[in-house]
Amino acid sequence: MDRQWDARFNVPTDEDLGTLLANVKVLNDQHKFQYVLVGGVEIGDQPFRNDYLIRHVHCCLVYPNRVSKSSVLKQLGIKVGHGYYLVPRTRTLPVQGWIDHHKKEKTKINKCFVLFESGVPPTDTAGVVGFQKRSEHEKKRKLDEIIIEMKTMIEEGHEKEAFAKFPRNFLTYGEKLKAMINQKRDFFKSSGHPHIWITGPPGSGKSAILQVIYPTYYNKDLNNRFFDLYSPEFHTHVLLQDLDHQTIEKLGVQFIKTLCDEAGFPIDQKYKTPQLTRTTALVSSNFGIQDVLPEDMPGRNENLAALRRRFFEVNVSDFLRLLGLKLLSKYEITGLKLKGNLDPRKLFIHWDYLRNIPTGEEVPSEDVLQKLVKDAYYGVQTSVTE
Repeated sequence: MDRQWDARFNVPTDEDLGTLLANVKVLNDQHKFQYVLVGGVEIGDQPFRNDYLIRHVHCCLVYPNRVSKSSVLKQLGIKVGHGYYLVPRTRTLPVQGWIDHHKKEKTKINKCFVLFESGVPPTDTAGVVGFQKRSEHEKKRKLDEIIIEMKTMIEEGHEKEAFAKFPRNFLTYGEKLKAMINQKRDFFKSSGHPHIWITGPPGSGKSAILQVIYPTYYNKDLNNRFFDLYSPEFHTHVLLQDLDHQTIEKLGVQFIKTLCDEAGFPIDQKYKTPQLTRTTALVSSNFGIQDVLPEDMPGRNENLAALRRRFFEVNVSDFLRLLGLKLLSKYEITGLKLKGNLDPRKLFIHWDYLRNIPTGEEVPSEDVLQKLVKDAYYGVQTSVTE
């Protein structure tokens, strides 16, 4: 469903063209269009396109209300077997460029560039991307030289400088070069942080304490497999928040195990080449590992053992005791929210569980807390600088 449709309809005969124009005019008389344009008849000249050497017309169709693709085809009486192209208009491109493209002289069979036009075109919305012109550096140099220098600059960490110097080519090749370079980087270095599966009831501070210990984590959207906005250079951990049975059923146990793979795993980001990376998984859940795996799952015992081998499974109350921290009362947390608090460290207080009293000290730094987690997991004493 959409209001603005970009179309190309093949009209191999004059009868097909007449039927299309007649239907367009009838709909326009019925005020079905806010704006409509039917360009002149063209013959495709690009062999790799499915309109090659075929008579066709381009159309701009703007409706006052949202309509479906099938409804557009039915109203215009399009013969699907002749071939067509019908997609919602790309809103990030200017409207005038869309109209000018359909009025272009190239490939038209005669000087009649517009067969029918009526109504007022829509206005551009905010965020329209203009045409990226070549910089002076790009005008004077060959593409091969530009690609080589861009690759060198990206390898040295000068991505912003590469974009400023070669803006047009960076938009085309930048992400592909970054993906290729990242595949070659040696990221097989571990900080020793364990994968953590922390359990407990809602509101017990599971996600908040993980944010205190690992502030540079990436909060993974559990509705899909994409890692949009994930940056291996910045994000040290991946948080799967409120993992439950539905999530396991949707993503699968293999997805969880892959995140913990020592050899790395490919992250899939929209409009980008998949990249190999390595991370540390953090899971906060109301359920333990044994509870989220379905009872009738094939290979349940083997998967259960595999997950327990990978994760440091701990209850949130035991985890806070290990760190010497205690979650503030609900009343105090509500008071912080009223003040607009954004610091998760203020939700906790340093606590002496042996004497059951506050110590009066500040919440330890993230380095100290990470050391306590490592010591508990590995059962050895580690230094803060490790």
